[in-house]
Amino acid sequence: MKPNNNQLSPIEILEVFAKETNREIDFSETPYNTNTSRYNYYLRKLFIPNNKNSHVYFVSFLDNKRFDDFANFSGIFFPIPIPPSSKIEIRKKNILDKLNPFFKKSGFETGNNEFDSEIVITENVSFEEEQIFNNRKIQTQVLKIFELDETLKITINQADINFVPSFEGKSHIGVLVTRHWLLDSELIQNLFYIMEEIKKEL
Repeated sequence: MKPNNNQLSPIEILEVFAKETNREIDFSETPYNTNTSRYNYYLRKLFIPNNKNSHVYFVSFLDNKRFDDFANFSGIFFPIPIPPSSKIEIRKKNILDKLNPFFKKSGFETGNNEFDSEIVITENVSFEEEQIFNNRKIQTQVLKIFELDETLKITINQADINFVPSFEGKSHIGVLVTRHWLLDSELIQNLFYIMEEIKKEL
């Protein structure tokens, strides 16, 4: 009988996903030595390559001793050849952004009104990122991501994924959530596909 996901831990859910889609999974959990605390602190790292020949990975991370946004995240990533100092975050524009008369534009516009009206960029954009997000095919894929889930973010070099061997010391682009892990297998599969499509354009 197939296990009920409600009865499984997040790790077990992702192990089932990897097995059912014939993917490899790498998971590690390191407990912190906190004898003075009643709460268990740990560091969890997990990654799943899309396939053996791909550089697109599902990555999840949790450090429950930290409190910043990237102490707990999950998403799909691939390396890109731009400076590691480049950082960007793109999210879906919400109703508050559209209603706020004091809303400040990011200063970066692609000239595609359909795209520019739907996104918010919260970091300064350099020439390298302009080249990426001026691509109309990539813009189409970005909007598809937000159609799947408006809480997703697209980032460049915001999350630390150096623990994945293929990403050590490399810049990367990712689509992710923070403060929890992605566990919906259909959503993960769709994001793998979209990120592979974006990768083809770079």
